[in-house]
Amino acid sequence: MKNKQNRRVIMILFSVIFLIGAGIMIWSYALLPKDANQALEKIVKKKPQAVISVGILDNGKEETYIYTANGREDYQPYTYQIGSITKTFTGAMTAYEQAKGNLKLTDGNPSLEKLVTHTSGLNDEWEQEIAKNPNFTFSRQELYDYVDALTLTESSFQYSNIGSGLAGARVAEIYGKDIGESFCSYQEAMNHFLTNELGLTETKVGGIGDFKDNWIWQDNDEMMAGGAMTSNVTDLLKYGQLYFNNDSRYDYLQNAVTRLADVNDSYGIGMFWILDDNNDMIWHNGEINMEAEDGSEAGSQCFIGISPGRQKVVVVLSNVICNLQEDTSYTDMLGYMLMDE
Repeated sequence: MKNKQNRRVIMILFSVIFLIGAGIMIWSYALLPKDANQALEKIVKKKPQAVISVGILDNGKEETYIYTANGREDYQPYTYQIGSITKTFTGAMTAYEQAKGNLKLTDGNPSLEKLVTHTSGLNDEWEQEIAKNPNFTFSRQELYDYVDALTLTESSFQYSNIGSGLAGARVAEIYGKDIGESFCSYQEAMNHFLTNELGLTETKVGGIGDFKDNWIWQDNDEMMAGGAMTSNVTDLLKYGQLYFNNDSRYDYLQNAVTRLADVNDSYGIGMFWILDDNNDMIWHNGEINMEAEDGSEAGSQCFIGISPGRQKVVVVLSNVICNLQEDTSYTDMLGYMLMDE
């Protein structure tokens, strides 16, 4: 890796990933893997250092394994940075506080509904700042002041990490008060929520995971809401199952995956979750992308897909960046393939 001052981070923009599905056929058919095994083989052929963790929960039956250049191996609970999948947890916390009556989606300017659906008019100024200075951080008040100084025009879907950070900061402030804390950073609030409300033990905000190429987040940076979580396959399978189990404690999660806006003709969006009605699935992906010493991309890619109708969850976590074309990752394609099996 280069010196930290030369690192850059890019949270994957899922607005360009929608070529998956029907649109993917615009590419040469010869480029496409024919099944999940071939997709895995293509990743490790391109990236021999790849360690890909796969989890499938299908009608109560769980399957987990690792795939490397040596082929399929027994599962080990490797921890990965999961990038923008973090945003779905912000959506879950938003739905939790909404159900308790502590917030409304119309609250704030821009409103929480506009923030969680990427329709606030905010773009990614933060990425420009972080590219110039990898140690750039936002305290809560700095983030509030920064956005307050902008003149915003509501827009159609426009992916925004800074909008995600603002949503996370607002909801974390409400959650902190809910648990009796005078101040709770996003990191503190979300880690409490993960443990005490979702019952997850291996997922947290902050940390670097088990692999060498990681983004180093500064503690209590409010932009952590954009993508600072680490997790493993088994915890994410458990998380996905919460969206369709029969435990009334998690009924609020249904609000997180209720369609609030359109992304395009094929996809809707809930509280950060992408809704693919044609394939009976909600999903999100994530990427932490840095520049290695040789100028190549390094970092991690991941995917989680949930089908409440089919009682199915698929999780794919990878320690490498590997794209079919410039904007479509193999992990996304693999996730879709495994959901369809």
